[in-house]
Amino acid sequence: MKDITLFELDVFTELSKSQTLRSVARAKSLTPSHVSKILTRLEKKLDSNLFKRCASGLMLTPEGRNLIGYAEKILHEAKAFDGPALSNNPQRLIGIGGINFLINRLMVPIIQSLTTKYPNTRFRLMNLIPDHVMPSGMLGAYEIALHMGQLPWPSTWASVTLGKMPFQLVARASHPLSTQTTEKEVQKYPFVVPNYWSSEGFYTGNDSCPLSWNQRIRGHEVSQAENAIAIARHTDHLVFGPLLISQPWLRTGELKAIEVKEWTTSVSKPVCLTVQGLNISKSLQLYLIKKLKAELKDGLSLKPSLQ
Repeated sequence: MKDITLFELDVFTELSKSQTLRSVARAKSLTPSHVSKILTRLEKKLDSNLFKRCASGLMLTPEGRNLIGYAEKILHEAKAFDGPALSNNPQRLIGIGGINFLINRLMVPIIQSLTTKYPNTRFRLMNLIPDHVMPSGMLGAYEIALHMGQLPWPSTWASVTLGKMPFQLVARASHPLSTQTTEKEVQKYPFVVPNYWSSEGFYTGNDSCPLSWNQRIRGHEVSQAENAIAIARHTDHLVFGPLLISQPWLRTGELKAIEVKEWTTSVSKPVCLTVQGLNISKSLQLYLIKKLKAELKDGLSLKPSLQ
C-alpha cells in the first residue's frame, strides 16, 4: 500500500459512509467525476473492485469491506500527527453551517482571525433554520456545525459544548409593560412568532417560552431572530428568545428585559460546536473552541470586552 495516499483513503471511507459520489464531491469541494477518478485510481492500485452499484447508491464489495477497517485505522493514526489537511487542494474550502444568529454573532466576528491562522483555507458560511442543521450536515453540505441543544450526530461527528445560552423575554424600552410583571399582563400583548418554510409547508418553531402558543397572542411571523428583535424594537410585540440576539439592544437601552413573576425557572440551552472528525484537524477544532467560547462570553456580558 506504499503508493496509496491518505487523500485516496479519506475519499474511500467517505464513499463507504455516504454511498454517493455527489455527496462526497460536495464535502471535498470536488466534482463527482473527480471523485470517480480517485476511486478508479485506488482500485487500480489495489487491483480490486471496492464498490458495486445498487439501487441506493454504492455498496462495498467484500474487498472493500476488508479495506475499510485498515483505512479508518490509518486515517485515525495520521490525524493524531495533526499535519496538513487531508486534501490535495492547496486552498481548502471548509463549510460551516448553523443557526442564523449563531453564525452571524459568533462565527462572522472570528473570520479574520481564522484567515490569519489558516491562510490556505476558505470558509463557506451557511445560515440554516434549526431543523435543517443536522440533515444538511448528513448530506455533506458542510464539515462544521454551530447549533443549540444536543443533536443525535453519528459517531463520525464530535460535539463540544461552548457554553449555556440564556433565554429572555424582551420588549422595547417604552413598552407599557414594566420590567417586573405577571403572566396575565404579558398575555395582553402579541409575541413575534418564529415561522419556517419546509417542503411540507410553513411550521411554527419552538421559542422555548414558558407559555405555549395557545396561551399567547400570535403576532408577526419571522424566520430570523434578528428580524424578531427589530420588530420588538419598533412595536409592542414581545420576543422570548436567546439573550445573544437581544443583548446589544439591552446594552444601549433600546430594549428592556421583562421578568415574569410566575416564571420561577430560567430557560437556557447549550451552544454546541460539532465537527466531522476526519476532515477537520485537531488544531482547527481547538482554535475554534477557544475563539467561539470567548465570543459567546463577550456576547452575553452586559458590557462587551475591548478587543
